[in-house]
Parts: sequence; structure tokens; C-alpha cells
Amino acid sequence: MDARLAGYPWLPRMIDKARASKARTLGTYYRYPCPIDTACLDLLGINPGVFREIACRVSSDDHVVDELAQARADLEQLATFDPVRLSSELHARDP
Repeated sequence: MDARLAGYPWLPRMIDKARASKARTLGTYYRYPCPIDTACLDLLGINPGVFREIACRVSSDDHVVDELAQARADLEQLATFDPVRLSSELHARDP
């Protein structure tokens, strides 16, 4: 959950989930987009469908970052995103 790509949190997991969602092989992953994905995508200013298209079209995870920059995603907003804290908050709300 604390994996980073190019210094940005959550991207590696979300890339995997987006690709698995398209391939219909999510398995034990919680749905795409989950609430943490949605928070991350909101910070980026990218909708889930656009992110999935980018993740599935490019040849490597590093290229996802390049494509997000070209799509004018707000990567700087993502730099301080804390998916572990958000997950804890979400679980605390859910009895």
C-alpha cells in the first residue's frame, strides 16, 4: 500500500488494479476504482476511465507517469497523498 512510482504514492497499485479491471482479473483486489483510487484520481484531476485507458495503453508503469503529465494530471497534488492514512480513516468509519 505504500509503494511509489516516480515518488508518487498509490500509482503502482492503482495501475495494477486498472489493468486487472479491464482484463476482468481483479481477483482479491477490491474494486477499481475503490475509495482510495477515487481520492487519488480526484487529486490528479483524471477520471477512472481515462486512467485505465492510459494504464492499459502504455508499455511500462514509468510511461504511465509520462502520459499523466501529458494529460495535464496534477502530479504535484499527489506527492503528499497518504493512502495508508486514508485507508485507516475509511476503516474507522466503517463499523
